[in-house]
Amino acid sequence: MRIVYGGNPRDTLQVARGGKQAFKRSAILLSSFLPFVSLAAVSGAQLTDVRPRVISTKGGTEVTSTGSGFSQRVHVARINGIVLSPQTFVSETTIRGSSPALNAGSYEADIFNTATGRVEPNPVGVRAVEPGPVPTVTSVEPYWL
Repeated sequence: MRIVYGGNPRDTLQVARGGKQAFKRSAILLSSFLPFVSLAAVSGAQLTDVRPRVISTKGGTEVTSTGSGFSQRVHVARINGIVLSPQTFVSETTIRGSSPALNAGSYEADIFNTATGRVEPNPVGVRAVEPGPVPTVTSVEPYWL
């Protein structure tokens, strides 16, 4: 494994492969460099679409965020800064989750990079609306048996 630190690709740390002892030595060595490790390798994600664009103010609408470069345990989908929960990482192009309860209005859906603490480019607008009444069927015509 090669880790770039200090922001310069020439400044690398080689982590040895093989056995528990090599792993322990690598972990100790890595922990001393951790404050300087660049997390640029896990960035580069981009949101391109969110469906549906209209969600319920009550929450619970299944939302699919699509784009590119998503990494499991690094990128989370959010609406109005609130993480979709529960959330499922489907692939590096798709994250699904349930929308939070929100007041009626317009909000931004985005992808948040938990490693860098930054929002990835291209947030997408969504609108939360009050759900309407459930229609009831009172009759069906013509009636044949």
